[in-house]
Amino acid sequence: MGKNLDKHMELKDMYKAEIMPCPVCNSWCSEEHISKRFEDYESTWLKCNNKRCGAYFMFPVPAQQELNEYYRQNYRNKKSPGTVSHAFRYNEENKNIIFNEYNLSLSDTGISIEMLYNKKILDYGCANGFFFDFLTLHGCLKEDLYGFDIAEDLLEEFVRKGYNILSDTQMDHFDYIFLWDVLEHISYPQMFLQDIKSYLKKGGKFIVQTPRVGILAEMLGSEWEHFLPLEHVILYTRESLVKLFNDAGFVLSEAKSFGANASSSLIPQPYKRAFDYLAKYTDNGSTQIVCFIYEK
Repeated sequence: MGKNLDKHMELKDMYKAEIMPCPVCNSWCSEEHISKRFEDYESTWLKCNNKRCGAYFMFPVPAQQELNEYYRQNYRNKKSPGTVSHAFRYNEENKNIIFNEYNLSLSDTGISIEMLYNKKILDYGCANGFFFDFLTLHGCLKEDLYGFDIAEDLLEEFVRKGYNILSDTQMDHFDYIFLWDVLEHISYPQMFLQDIKSYLKKGGKFIVQTPRVGILAEMLGSEWEHFLPLEHVILYTRESLVKLFNDAGFVLSEAKSFGANASSSLIPQPYKRAFDYLAKYTDNGSTQIVCFIYEK
């Protein structure tokens, strides 16, 4: 699978910017764009001109070698602008906070822990295994849990915990595939889904959490925290995400969003809590959690 991920992230520079097609729906891009710089990295995202899509995608796509080096070398300590913190998400001291987020996200997709018992589960982008730590704490068995990641230091920690590594022999093997904040890092999602869906059983569920382009992104522009230079190659509207999965043979099961892009360092309580509540209640959050069923 390592070679497959390299293939998905490979730069294809056969198009000039003015005729660059959207990697989600293949429509032409508009002139609308967002540019942002952080430390040594600067990225520009073009917006798809198709009103039924509207995804933002990075142009040019970072070179394969640059991406590989970035993710494989000490990813947990990479700095990002705004409130995004890799070090926070992979720190054992913050497990309770992360576990609560997993609990809320599963609830949003209508999935209970009991539904995951004795099911084969793939966490693609497993990092150091926090999601599986959460599942085993609630009764899931390690023998049912498989992961894959390109960040070598995090994957070594994942293996030391006793979890299993995905192999190419496990076609039609899994009942559930989870992508926690991974899809936005994939340069060629159509190709990616064609590959990864072969690991899912017919009727299996594919749960993806990814930033959501919507009211907040359009209003905040480059201040929206998910415009991350180098990292977030494609940012999806709800419509573009559903289309991508529909075209790959999936049907929508559940979809929710959360988060008002309101950092506690900027917005005091109780206002932050109110903003986050309204974002989720109206389904206008900055992050979306969506469950698809694979019909084949």
